[in-house]
Amino acid sequence: MVEEKALVLSIDNEHALVRTQRMSACESCKLKAGCGQNTLAKLGGEKVIEFSVRNTLQAKEGDVVIVAIPESGLLMASTMMFIVPLILMAMFASFATLMSSSQLIAAGLGFAGLLTGFWFARRYAALVKTDARFTPTMSVMALAATDEAKCRTTLNET
Repeated sequence: MVEEKALVLSIDNEHALVRTQRMSACESCKLKAGCGQNTLAKLGGEKVIEFSVRNTLQAKEGDVVIVAIPESGLLMASTMMFIVPLILMAMFASFATLMSSSQLIAAGLGFAGLLTGFWFARRYAALVKTDARFTPTMSVMALAATDEAKCRTTLNET
């Protein structure tokens, strides 16, 4: 399971709207000062992600919970989003190269293959939307909010 801390923003029936902060792996790397990937991560900025998760821990607004997603689902989603479009792009461009000597046609069909891959990934995501492998769950209560001190500074407010 891949786990991340999340702040509970609101409760709606049996679901909770949570916010987690997307962080780069560079934060824990000792080589980040001399790495180009760290520079790219800084350009992207630290963004927050809000999503709904089933409130299995009876969390309240302001609580910090651990949200988990199965590794198999994360690996499959990454493959569908990144690998499949690249494979289709290469296949379309290779086919165009075999059928025509024009590099413009090969580039155009390669781009069409990339778009087809993204379309396929989006359709696949819609089909497996309710699959348990892709559904985040609350696993542990990390910090319960009290009436005196609600947790608002754990994650950046937008």
